[in-house]
This record gives sequence, C-alpha cells and structure tokens, in this order.
Amino acid sequence: MKITTDANCFLALRLESGAIDRLAAVSERLQAWGLSAAWTNPADFHVTLQFLGKLSVDEVELIPEAIDLVASHLRRPTGLRFAGLGATGGRDHPRAVFAALSDPSGACAGLAADLAESLGEDATFKPPHVTICRPLDGPASGPGGTWTDLLAAHGEANWGPCAITHLALCRSGPGTPRYRELKRWDLAG
Repeated sequence: MKITTDANCFLALRLESGAIDRLAAVSERLQAWGLSAAWTNPADFHVTLQFLGKLSVDEVELIPEAIDLVASHLRRPTGLRFAGLGATGGRDHPRAVFAALSDPSGACAGLAADLAESLGEDATFKPPHVTICRPLDGPASGPGGTWTDLLAAHGEANWGPCAITHLALCRSGPGTPRYRELKRWDLAG
C-alpha cells in the first residue's frame, strides 16, 4: 500500500454483488426523475463506519496495524435490509440522498465503536446507509418531480437484504470508481 499524496480515508463495509445490483437498479430508476445530481458509481457503494479524513502517507500506513489487532474478533453484520430513501441537508435540495439500512441488532454501530476504539478515535457513526447521489446546484426539479417528491415516493421502500462481504480501508481519489481499497479484512460471520 503506497500512497503518494494526502487523501480522505475511511473504514467501510463493502456490499456483496446481489445488494450492489439491486441498489444499482434502484439508482437507475431514480435517475429517470431527471434531477441534477452526481450519481454514485455502483462500484463505490459502501457503508461508512469511520470517516478518518485527510491523512498523511505515514498515518495511512499505521491504520492497518491497528485494525489487524482486532480484525479476527470483528463480526459481519447480518440482517441488514435496504429500507427506503433518506437525505441529509434537507428535503427540498439535499446534500446527499441515500438508501437507508435497517439494522435491528445495531451490529453496524457496534462494529463502528470497536473500530473507533482500536484507532483511539471518537465514534462518530451515523445510522447505516449507502449514498446514492449528491444533488448538484441548479434546478431542484426534473421531469419526474422534485427532490421532495422523489424522497416521499421512496421513503418507505423495501429493496431487500443488504449482505456485506468485508471491511475495507478506502481512500477517495479521482476516477471511476472513486474509492480505492487500500486494505481489506474478512469478517467472521
């Protein structure tokens, strides 16, 4: 793992292919509303557990050592289900639109807390979700309606289970897909 520049990094749960395919199909239907947004490439779908921010090369290289110490005890969250759309930043013109995840056992929050503790970080976990798009500045409506209409129409949708494959240390960067895995850990399941 050699990084040559500072980059935003995060720890994430990666989705299995069936969950990615279902969410990609949902994303295509939502894009048909014609709302102006930067749509997430399906290869980038993930559940962020711990946002680490902009890290130096040295900091990025230390993170796997800390995670390796606890990785064998980390368990894969099970029973996750896609549970409709949500948004951050308001319903009229949101900053991000996401597929919410139902996590009845709280496994994602527990995993995030364990990871934060192993890194000596504060746990800043938000309810589990997968970002679908980031609305762009400009008109808040399209041929299919407004952002408010889209969120209301899909707020309670059930798109099935969301199985997880592994934990990954990722960094953002240019290109497609936008996120690059620097290290991955299989989770006991």
